[in-house]
Amino acid sequence: MNSNIFAKANQIIKTCDAAYLGVIDENGCPHVSTVSTIKPEDIFTAYFATDMGNKTRRLLKDKRASVCYRAGGSNITLAGEAEILTDQETKTRCWLDWFINHFPGGVTDPNYCIIKFTAKRASLWIDNESAEFMIDELLTVQSRCGLLCKWCTYRESHGCGCCVETNGNPFHGECPVAKCCQDKGYTHCGECSDIPCGQLRRYSFDDPEHGDKPQGARVELCRRWAAESGARAWGNVLLTDSGWSGSFDGGGADNILRRFWDMLGKPAAQARVLFIPTAANSAESRPAAGKCFAELLSAGILPNNIHVYDLDGTMTLEQAMRYDAVYLTGGDTGHLLRRVRETGFDEIIKKMVYANKVYVGASAGSLIAAPNIGNPYDKETAGLCLINAYLSFHCPEGTAARTDLPLPHIPLTGGQALAVNRSGYELIT
Repeated sequence: MNSNIFAKANQIIKTCDAAYLGVIDENGCPHVSTVSTIKPEDIFTAYFATDMGNKTRRLLKDKRASVCYRAGGSNITLAGEAEILTDQETKTRCWLDWFINHFPGGVTDPNYCIIKFTAKRASLWIDNESAEFMIDELLTVQSRCGLLCKWCTYRESHGCGCCVETNGNPFHGECPVAKCCQDKGYTHCGECSDIPCGQLRRYSFDDPEHGDKPQGARVELCRRWAAESGARAWGNVLLTDSGWSGSFDGGGADNILRRFWDMLGKPAAQARVLFIPTAANSAESRPAAGKCFAELLSAGILPNNIHVYDLDGTMTLEQAMRYDAVYLTGGDTGHLLRRVRETGFDEIIKKMVYANKVYVGASAGSLIAAPNIGNPYDKETAGLCLINAYLSFHCPEGTAARTDLPLPHIPLTGGQALAVNRSGYELIT
């Protein structure tokens, strides 16, 4: 087993709108029912809405449970424990509009509650590959770069001692990724604020033949390891189609603005924002940048607390860290990405994100957060890898996601955004 099957499982789970939940009934027998998923992200945790009926009573008596996801010929079966959550914060966070059909009292309906499932063991069958493991094993750091060395066939066939145990010298000799990680004093690459750096990116994203499948699998696992240890539990990336006003021509999307406020974690009037209009390098795109600036003001950010910076290479990391948020506008995506990389601001952005500063993108500013803005394996158009998905913006409603890319494709339209954290993303409309 390797990191790829873990990442594939997470991808499948994100696409499932239903799962099978098994609980123990009053007679000590398994009872399975179909349940709708709530914003599924990974194999570790799942949330389901239910009422105060049989499932709830059974789980309160015996918390053992199992969840199964199925898509095509792939199957993900998880065994673990479930708990019933009735606090209003969780109920509000998990609420979906269609729940009103089952809970006429809305989010405060006393019959509405949430099942939180936590996986302890996994059994996977994906792309004709099987794997069984305890979740604790997966969350144990096994390498510097995110490979799952414990299950690697090279341990026996090549006498590999793993980079951790050999101090960066596996069977093929010194590993440059492991050496870099160790020289910085890190246990694994997920603790580094440059993840993915150029070296790790070559292994994880840029090699279509020998690299991760899906792209970024080991980076995803490293980020999980870091979050589990508390080293890098970031979650304040907001990728919008066209800001929170719905479109560059007007409209509205209050949920996006509310998420921005939540991410700030302080009154808007006290927040300092670094505003980057670099993408708006033409007469056609400059009005959109002006609209982005205006919506910061409408969100309550004070004019004197907005610093306009047109990526000239003069800003240091120390200066950037004085701001609570960075906002990158729409315009010419290729020009923006080139300037971000030429000035070294890509590394500053990642350090800000991993320090839980707020990153807001509008159109081009969002697109560069993906693994690539062009051909998935073209190094010249490589993005920031803040989200493991490919993005399109200003799409007509009903646009189908592409299926020819090595990662999920998300087409966004006006009034939509993605809230991204270290473990996944949530669509906001």
